[in-house]
Amino acid sequence: MKDRFATQVLNYGGGSQTICICVLIAEGVLPRPDRIVIADTGREVRSTWDYLHQHITPYLKKRGLSVEIASHDLATVDLYSLKSETVLIPVFTQTGKMRSWCSGEWKTSVVRRYLRASGVASATQWIGYALDEKRRWQGKSTEDGPWRLRFPLVELGIVQADCAVIIKKAGLPEARKSRCWMCPNQPNAEWRQLRDEFPKEFEDACRLDDEIREEDDEHAFFLHQSRVPLREADLSAADRKEPNRQCTLGTCFV
Repeated sequence: MKDRFATQVLNYGGGSQTICICVLIAEGVLPRPDRIVIADTGREVRSTWDYLHQHITPYLKKRGLSVEIASHDLATVDLYSLKSETVLIPVFTQTGKMRSWCSGEWKTSVVRRYLRASGVASATQWIGYALDEKRRWQGKSTEDGPWRLRFPLVELGIVQADCAVIIKKAGLPEARKSRCWMCPNQPNAEWRQLRDEFPKEFEDACRLDDEIREEDDEHAFFLHQSRVPLREADLSAADRKEPNRQCTLGTCFV
């Protein structure tokens, strides 16, 4: 009987962990997956796409591999829940922080719909969690209906710091953190980078920050942890220690 999880798919997130996995595949440390897919959230920081097109695409092409892009059109919701009209990103409120659903809705579900549309009804999906990210992978169910999760870096005992070393040894430049330009989980260093290197995307984030308050006149939602409009936030300040700094679902492909 054929293993229904036989098809191997790398969920490429564009960060150092999945770039490291691509290197390990190219070097024969990991087997070649059947597919490599990235979900286009429509809001990814441009450095993620630049790295993919300038470095990973030619690197993998020499080895007969490519990264497929699953369009954001496959997402059934965008910023707000269709049922409750609740914002789906982990915005800050005056009393806490909203739960994040964006990673599941914009990435996990989109990639699975993309695969089903191409005839893959079930598969093993590789996720780039490192060994030292126990809060993300430990105790996590590895089966979700027709999908099985695999964590190759955990299997190999590779921690986050190892990824940068492996990437450098492969002759590839250092990778920037993959993230959406409006993600509230960004610390001030990343907001500053966005403001200084990608001013258009920073302005888009400021406009979105304004809009989410205009859309909900009952609650004050903010993208920045200081709970002031992003345009007014002190991006030079030390970050506040907030619970759930990472997406609570832990499914960003890193």
